[in-house]
Amino acid sequence: MTLDAVLRKTLRMAVRMNSNLATDDHLPPPDRRIPVNMSLPEELVHQLDEVAGPRNRSAFAEEALRRAIKREKWRLSIERTAGSLRTEDYPHWRTSEDVVRWVEEMRAEETDPGDDRL
Repeated sequence: MTLDAVLRKTLRMAVRMNSNLATDDHLPPPDRRIPVNMSLPEELVHQLDEVAGPRNRSAFAEEALRRAIKREKWRLSIERTAGSLRTEDYPHWRTSEDVVRWVEEMRAEETDPGDDRL
């Protein structure tokens, strides 16, 4: 890469970073974009370009990261709460058949509709 190309790229990044700075209380806006450099295996980049195209790498990676982070947060919450319900306290959830029976019983239960005068 020539010196001119490096300078242009550096200047573009500096302008992009400065134009994204928030003015109120020095807090970034929620949709602020931050350039990130990542090193990926060459084959993975080729596969990424095949499905997203070289001009859509960031959008594709953003969507994939959001899904992966959501899945990881879900996994961690399940891991943290595992064992919080004791089987003996909820015998109606022991098997799938027990759950179905319990749901049917709950749905069949008569409920008080409240005061008709309202």
